[in-house]
Amino acid sequence: MLPSDGAVMADLQRDHVFISYSHQNPTWRDRLLPFLKPWERAGGFVVWADTYIEKGALWRRDIQRALDRTRVGVLLISQDFLASEFIVETELPAVLAAVDQGLARLICVPVSSAYLRQPLPQARLLDFEWVRPLESPLDLLSEPEQQQALTRIAEVIVTAAGLNGDGRPDGLTEGRTGVGDTGRSERLEPGDALGQTYEVPEQ
Repeated sequence: MLPSDGAVMADLQRDHVFISYSHQNPTWRDRLLPFLKPWERAGGFVVWADTYIEKGALWRRDIQRALDRTRVGVLLISQDFLASEFIVETELPAVLAAVDQGLARLICVPVSSAYLRQPLPQARLLDFEWVRPLESPLDLLSEPEQQQALTRIAEVIVTAAGLNGDGRPDGLTEGRTGVGDTGRSERLEPGDALGQTYEVPEQ
């Protein structure tokens, strides 16, 4: 007897760090990935960006599968990000739904200047704490400041993924995530944002 769709979903392990970005500015994705790769190699989580889709693959299916396993959603926000139809209609609703259910964390990273105001649907992101102020995106920093900011952002992502001090993930039950090195877990409430607990200082 085949399991129901609900049973399949319940068995899915949320172990992905899903990076959502605009294809118009992939530079920040490429600069962030090296900071996360050592943790992925240690088995802490799976970093996923659509560059990992193999040629000829069913890309919409692969993206949806990755979204269904998202533990941490990282949004690299720019004006092109806000203008992307696929991001706004597919990726962003899926990540926000997981956050609302207490199944995932959300990390907003402004990478370049963007006009984000009500009544745009994406303006809901303003309800969350950001790792940097929207008015102080990464591309306004000097090169050394950018490297320092990316290091701290990676620390936020690793903490959001619930890794303990030895690089192994803390236990994650439905709707729970480990927090930092403290060895404790907390229930994620609807709308809970990572930055409310962990904030990357402005450079």
